[in-house]
Amino acid sequence: MLARRAGYRCSNPACRCGTVGPDLAGEGSMNVGVGAHITAASSGGPRFNEKLSSEERKSIKNGIWLCQKCGKLVDSDRTNFSPEVLENWKSRAELDVLRDLQAPGVFGSMRIANFERVIDGHSNFVWDVAITPDGRRVLSASNDKTAKLWDISSGNLLVTYEGHQAIVCSLSLSPSGQIVATGAADGAILCFNLNNGMIEKRLHHGAEDAKVSWGPTELRFASGGADGIVRVWSHAKAERILEIQVHDKPILKVVFLDDGDRIVSVSADRTVRICSLRSQRCISILEGHTGQVNSAAISPNKRWLISASEDCTLRVWDLGTGQCVRTLEGHCAIVWRVALSSDSGIVASGSADNAVRLWKLDTGECLQELKHPDCVAAVTFSPDGKRLVVGCDDSRVYVYSLVGVADGGDIKTEVSASTSAV
Repeated sequence: MLARRAGYRCSNPACRCGTVGPDLAGEGSMNVGVGAHITAASSGGPRFNEKLSSEERKSIKNGIWLCQKCGKLVDSDRTNFSPEVLENWKSRAELDVLRDLQAPGVFGSMRIANFERVIDGHSNFVWDVAITPDGRRVLSASNDKTAKLWDISSGNLLVTYEGHQAIVCSLSLSPSGQIVATGAADGAILCFNLNNGMIEKRLHHGAEDAKVSWGPTELRFASGGADGIVRVWSHAKAERILEIQVHDKPILKVVFLDDGDRIVSVSADRTVRICSLRSQRCISILEGHTGQVNSAAISPNKRWLISASEDCTLRVWDLGTGQCVRTLEGHCAIVWRVALSSDSGIVASGSADNAVRLWKLDTGECLQELKHPDCVAAVTFSPDGKRLVVGCDDSRVYVYSLVGVADGGDIKTEVSASTSAV
């Protein structure tokens, strides 16, 4: 894994020599690289850190890929090659490989996303991301049982939100941008002050795997869970307002529409459902996916809904008619997350095929594919549409700047429900 992440090249920026090639017999290959510890595996070794656990010492994060010459060099000179130096080498080498992967390729000149930076600080998968209204900070939720707030420009960690006892599988930022709601795999829901990380409210969905979404005001937010129930909560009173049994299988994502009445939920039952708070019932069921539906995004004009599924596709739905007007095909594994730009022009999808795809909403054309080192479980656009943020199973957050976005937003109404893009 270390070798693949470094592109099979030495991570020393002054070296960067290749470490694999053909053997002399002409039938196989040979390797002259070595996976080295950044801090030693045992006491007495180079740069040993007694504060690390056994798991941390043998994790990918504590390893660096080097040629044999550089491996011997860094082990012989512990003063000049500190853990900080080696971590810098590793990060630079992996970013070089990532930039090469992002070079224009199969989709020609249709490059709209340019790699800007990687944010590193979680110790496990990143499951959800959000950007603050000012577009300057990004939130991330992780399997390491925390959520974090980062400065996008510098990549610096600003706040760590602690208190969960299980994987943090979802987060949502209140409309004012002052409260962060997080949902965990054990059903716990915490509301944090954005700026100081203090816990303001403690709730529980009532079942495992709590997914959260704020309403159009600070007054209330919704949650969905493994019980298939959508619950709506008063933030001020920290109490449940109402609940609706929407699905008979786990809810995997909820989206509170800004009309304050409708809530969209997607489920392992392979459907997208819309319920009304006023009538307290399901008012629409969107069917067609052949695998569990993992995510949904709504256009700002509330005309279109885009869903992402285990069946490796995305579907574009007309919210007025409930019809699927387009299927986006191209991913070769589960599509975990979908996001829509603020102008409704660009769709971003993150998949277990280790890629983000950017699609033009009005045509279904795939504009660009962004390769990543691991499964992509989170994507979001900044409010001004100038950035795309990606959460990855390698525990990192990736930031892209968006340029040259094509005009668009309206899907041609004559497109039939059977049309398949790409």
